[in-house]
Amino acid sequence: MAEESGSGYLRGVITGLLFGAAAALLLAPKPGGELRQDLAEGASKLKDRASDLGGNVAESANDLKERGGELLSSARAQGSDALQEAAYYAQDAKASVQSKAQDLADNAHELASSAQDKAHDVVESV
Repeated sequence: MAEESGSGYLRGVITGLLFGAAAALLLAPKPGGELRQDLAEGASKLKDRASDLGGNVAESANDLKERGGELLSSARAQGSDALQEAAYYAQDAKASVQSKAQDLADNAHELASSAQDKAHDVVESV
């Protein structure tokens, strides 16, 4: 959509320049030969300006394309780095949780064994 708007603007500018130059030349009181020469010079200048403007637009478009590619590559690299870092932290958190769970299981086993021993001692003392 932005390209269509830019090209429409460019066409409008060129059309306006053509009509303005033609009107100025036709309305000026000059002999026919001089008028034709002025028209030819004006057309040549307009052609040169349009060519320069087209070159500038093409160069700007290429610059934008390159910059967009660079930004995309940078975003991909940053996303990949962030993903690797998140995977590392997730693995670290998993290992920590597993270690804590094993510690709790060991403590529960020790408490159960101790309770069983005490219950056995109580039964024997009765």
